[in-house]
Amino acid sequence: MAVPARRVHSGDIVVIEHPKEEGLEMVKRIVAGPSALTPDGRLLGPGEFWVEGDDPAHSTDSRDFGPIGRDRIRGRVRLIYWPARRRRLL
Repeated sequence: MAVPARRVHSGDIVVIEHPKEEGLEMVKRIVAGPSALTPDGRLLGPGEFWVEGDDPAHSTDSRDFGPIGRDRIRGRVRLIYWPARRRRLL
């Protein structure tokens, strides 16, 4: 079930379904949302989000597959539990 766009904002960490590999879920950070400019200067349309991983050199994200639709967002990450030293609520 997708999360309504009004519940996610730039900076949120979300679980998304890979746009080209059905069933593959990934954790990414929302960098830009509808009507915002992406880091490469593209204007996002209604219902489009730009997501990136926190390790750019080793991340598969919008820099590879482009913006994702609202329907690909499965939920917001609310808790980091591993590694234990980073355990916290978001």
